[in-house]
Amino acid sequence: VARDLAYADVYVSSFETRSEDQKQELILSLNGASGFIRTILSKTHKIRSTPKLRFYYDDTYERVARLESLLAESS
Repeated sequence: VARDLAYADVYVSSFETRSEDQKQELILSLNGASGFIRTILSKTHKIRSTPKLRFYYDDTYERVARLESLLAESS
């Protein structure tokens, strides 16, 4: 969340997405629905303003899996 609470960066991943196109589609869909999600969030919390949501794909799981496979190969 930005200091002024104007934006919140949300990192997501999915076991269902395999290709880069699917990842892009997921992020485009979430960013397209960010206004709707923001409206729902505004009804569930008590802060004065709800940040604008920006979604990004988090590939941490994929990088960890790749590193584990490299480590397994080298031993």
